[in-house]
Amino acid sequence: VSPIIGGAAIKGPAAKLMAEFGVEPSCVDVAKQYIGLCDAFVIDNIDADRANEIDSLGMDVLVCNTIMTSKEDKMALARKVLDFALR
Repeated sequence: VSPIIGGAAIKGPAAKLMAEFGVEPSCVDVAKQYIGLCDAFVIDNIDADRANEIDSLGMDVLVCNTIMTSKEDKMALARKVLDFALR
């Protein structure tokens, strides 16, 4: 699950660190770090327009709400990710 949504980290310094290393803070550049390690990647609805870029890296992409503000949000995301992994 990408920690970068719409070019910003929801929590923590990930986007700032990526920029300091000359890497675009984006879900695509996070996915690039996992080439060869993961065959699937989850991005937020906000970044849906970037799904094709991740797909072109050879990864299946799940686009869904990844912003968790409640226990229900956390459970819904966990279900979606597990369903996606088990497909």
